[in-house]
Amino acid sequence: MELELQKELRLMMIILVALGLITGLILGISGIPMIIGLTITIGFLLYIISALIYPNSRFIFLGLMVGGDIGSIITLFSHPLVLPFLIIERGNGHISIDIDFVQIIVFAEIIYQIIKYLKRR
Repeated sequence: MELELQKELRLMMIILVALGLITGLILGISGIPMIIGLTITIGFLLYIISALIYPNSRFIFLGLMVGGDIGSIITLFSHPLVLPFLIIERGNGHISIDIDFVQIIVFAEIIYQIIKYLKRR
């Protein structure tokens, strides 16, 4: 009985993370800088709050941040070069180097999950 409940909870979390990712992607593709920034900022704040209240739900908001980040990169017209933790934008006569905090958070989350998995073994 409890195993079925855990499977249902996992399936629900996967569906909610996918919805968060799609929502962030749609908002990121809008191309409006204020909406993109708010999507990632609100996603980050909710990620922090949910990590304190119910740690398994933080992945929903991580999906929202990743979707917003990917959507914003898709809409850049400056031929971005995406590197680990950096985005280099090349425009007309200028180059901009931006730190991608979403990539840093995702990388830290992956490292945390690997350490947690190895401690369990």
